[in-house]
Amino acid sequence: MDEATGEAQNAVTAATAKPPRIKPALVPIGNRWVISTGRWNDSLMADYLLDHCNGEWTKVGHLASVGCGANTIPNKRRARSRLSPLFMELRSRGHFLAIRYDGENGAASEVKVADLASEEDRQNVMDKLRRMKKRKEMSEEQYEKTVALLHAKVC
Repeated sequence: MDEATGEAQNAVTAATAKPPRIKPALVPIGNRWVISTGRWNDSLMADYLLDHCNGEWTKVGHLASVGCGANTIPNKRRARSRLSPLFMELRSRGHFLAIRYDGENGAASEVKVADLASEEDRQNVMDKLRRMKKRKEMSEEQYEKTVALLHAKVC
């Protein structure tokens, strides 16, 4: 009787056990790249920008299709909301994210890994830093460190 109870408990445990968690990865599907889990991942998106965009302007809709699976209006909103964490991820790697805000109502329309030799890119990075500080997405200390890092990279 004890043996039957143990088998029943094992069957219940096996049925309710969660499958092992799969780490997200960038995978090619046809001629495009997507995140395997279909969910935004700052680290993978930073990898994508560094490896595949070659310092060229990339539309937010393209980021939405890579990071969220489809270029839809809700996914564009989701991608725009993740630009500050993406900026911080790239900053931690020693790069900066340049963002153009000429979309509808001043929304971000394009991004690229900043070429600090370009005055336009430096200005876009500084605009993003001021915006993040104003919205309290970064502390005063982080702001000072980031500005110092930016000036060190330029000089």
